[in-house]
Amino acid sequence: MKERVCCVYDTDERYAVKLTEAMNRSDKVPYKVMAFSSEEALLDCNRNCEIEMLLTGENIDAQVISEIRSAHIYTLGEGTDDTGNNFINKYQSTERIITLIFAGMKDSGTGCNDVKGTVTVVYSPSSCCFKTTVALAYCRRQSAHKKVLFISFEEFAGLDSFFERQEKDLSEALYYYISKGNDKISKIVECIGTGRDFDYLYPAGCPEDVGIISAEKLFEFVEVIARSGIYKEIVVDMGNLCNNPFEFISRSNNILMPEAIGNVGKEKQQKFMDYLAKSRFKNISNRIHIIRLPFRQNLFGASITADMVSGDEITKALQEVSVI
Repeated sequence: MKERVCCVYDTDERYAVKLTEAMNRSDKVPYKVMAFSSEEALLDCNRNCEIEMLLTGENIDAQVISEIRSAHIYTLGEGTDDTGNNFINKYQSTERIITLIFAGMKDSGTGCNDVKGTVTVVYSPSSCCFKTTVALAYCRRQSAHKKVLFISFEEFAGLDSFFERQEKDLSEALYYYISKGNDKISKIVECIGTGRDFDYLYPAGCPEDVGIISAEKLFEFVEVIARSGIYKEIVVDMGNLCNNPFEFISRSNNILMPEAIGNVGKEKQQKFMDYLAKSRFKNISNRIHIIRLPFRQNLFGASITADMVSGDEITKALQEVSVI
């Protein structure tokens, strides 16, 4: 039986070798990766091995490529390509290149990982509870041992200081989901940014584009990403862009609810729990984890510091409810 391999073929030998070494270090590539800078060596490999995946430079002879028997062929080049071909910008992180490759394989139904990612929603009926802070802290903690994606459904997320603005955001990702059919996963992944600890979909630039989409469709959008297996967990910061949060939350795997601050906030949460007990969403209750965060009370109200979020206190709060 022939060995199954992935080949990187580029006239820039230094780039081909560097990318190959990085891909061989990754635990996400299920094949041995080999670098080539000459067509003779590549064609010899084609005769002796089963090339599952071929990554080629932009200016490679098409005749050579046509002789390669490979299920997946991607072109590595500069800039972008809107022709619908399997084109990937070569000047980005190896992790990003691997993610884009396997997203494309999922579109074609031949992905290597059939494990569905879980969906965790951070929600509260109270607006004063550090909900987004909990979502970001949870993402950071989970990313220590799994690949995590963060999505915000807040109308005005206010996360510019946390994430680098992307050319494409949540609005474009939802457009691709609705309109691109079998090509949706690879197109959605193009909108995803890579942070220091975890990946993210940059919040919607036009909130009204998202607000008109039903909760069912929003969850189906998240579920498409989860089913791709690219991410082990997707964390949704539930906000007012979802017009029926109960419908969305009821289909998620876990719900984190930061304990509200102040009597009014706590009463809102109690009303929410009372409503669940009497509604068709009562099954949600056993998946809600109340997170009791450490905070400081001062003259201007409650505050939470960066040390509290990134240190042992947030981990302890999450561990107390067996979330991590």
